[in-house]
Amino acid sequence: MEDVTEVSADALSSGNAETLISSAVAGLNADDIESFQILKDGSATSIYGARAMAGVIVVTTKRGKAGTSRINYTGEFTVRMKPKYNDFNIMNSQEQMGVYKELENAGYLTLAGTFRASNSGVYGKMYHLINTYNPATGGYALLNTEEARNAYLREAEYRNTDWFDELFNTNVMQNHAVSLSTGSEKASYYASLSYMHDPGWSKQSTVQRYTVNVNALYHLTKQLELNLIGNAAYRKQKAPGTLDRILM
Repeated sequence: MEDVTEVSADALSSGNAETLISSAVAGLNADDIESFQILKDGSATSIYGARAMAGVIVVTTKRGKAGTSRINYTGEFTVRMKPKYNDFNIMNSQEQMGVYKELENAGYLTLAGTFRASNSGVYGKMYHLINTYNPATGGYALLNTEEARNAYLREAEYRNTDWFDELFNTNVMQNHAVSLSTGSEKASYYASLSYMHDPGWSKQSTVQRYTVNVNALYHLTKQLELNLIGNAAYRKQKAPGTLDRILM
């Protein structure tokens, strides 16, 4: 399989549909790969032209071998655990509010300095509530008194939201592949099916992929061979920053 495409490293990880369609690697089963070959400089441009000046990676897929018949199954399971706060040096809500209180006492978290800030945290939210008028009640969402402000900040101090629990999953990623290889002096065949399911470490990411690969080689004469290669891939991906996409 040879796929010449101009794709940057950032584009490959973007989840963009056009990028994934243009790259055959995204729909390739790793068990079907026989070898990689890296062509650089003149050896690459002589075959693929000026677009290959930076180099070319040639992926050779497996073929059947004469005299042997094999059926292979590969199953892979990967368990990814949800992160824990104990694994990181991160402040809890009480510690964060202690830092905010020191900043407020130093004059940094004032109404004028945080009300219109794009990322003003709990103090910015508090000042927005103080300035939000509710016509139904005839009052503001939060009273601008020391008691009301302290009560709001005290409630925030004890939230301790477990964002790892909110954003991540403990899950099992699985990859299955079945291949058949056979051949004789006149012809050889290789066929494979694979399925990959990644539920996603984060709750808003998931990938499913199905692949089919067929490689038939016929020895018509001593000087003439006919090689028929067919492959198909179905990929459904949902990733942060992208839409739910189905790629074929």
